Amino acid sequence: MVPAKVGYHGAFNQVSIEDLPVPLAQFETVFWDPRDTPSLRKLMRETEVVKGKRVLEIGTGTGLLALCSIRAGAMSAVATDINSNAVLNARFNATLLGFEKRLEVRQVELARPGAYEVIRSEEQFDVIISNPPWVNRVPQRIDEFALYDASFNLMRTLLDGLPKYLRPGGKALLAYGCVDGIKTLKAECAKRGYPIRVIDDTRDLDKLPEEFLPGMLLEVTLR
Repeated sequence: MVPAKVGYHGAFNQVSIEDLPVPLAQFETVFWDPRDTPSLRKLMRETEVVKGKRVLEIGTGTGLLALCSIRAGAMSAVATDINSNAVLNARFNATLLGFEKRLEVRQVELARPGAYEVIRSEEQFDVIISNPPWVNRVPQRIDEFALYDASFNLMRTLLDGLPKYLRPGGKALLAYGCVDGIKTLKAECAKRGYPIRVIDDTRDLDKLPEEFLPGMLLEVTLR
């Protein structure tokens, strides 16, 4: 059972992932599909991309990526989500792994869904990671915020905030599995003058279905 102090009283699943030593909990309405992010988790696991770094995860869900970053040696991580169940879920899983002192999870308000609404103005991060919603559609239920990004507002606010919240020499690592989402991301980076590259994939985007798995891993930097 989930401890009462977590504040969650619904059903949950136990899900396993090769990157972590124990199964994670997945609460109701919280997104879980590790097929989105195998390249990002491998990068964190096999390189020093997050080692000793301060990490921000935008849209954490179960906390999977933030927890993997800590296991890979991140000094600390901040994770955000708009779904209150996800916030509780990530906190619970951090406690399960003994990472509760290194992971801070913050609730985003529905009325203010931008990427950095709960990040303080003076905060900066070495690495920003996200498996964001891929599809340009308006979410109708709280669980759909993990799938749909209306007018790609989350994407645009994420990119707009990089000069303020990303430390010099830092990088954003974003996992997308949608052709329209990736093409829009590339176009938005070009508008801002941000270098962007696919770092895990040789697949031809024009030959893929509109939505596909595993997702592609893209690296965005400021110069």
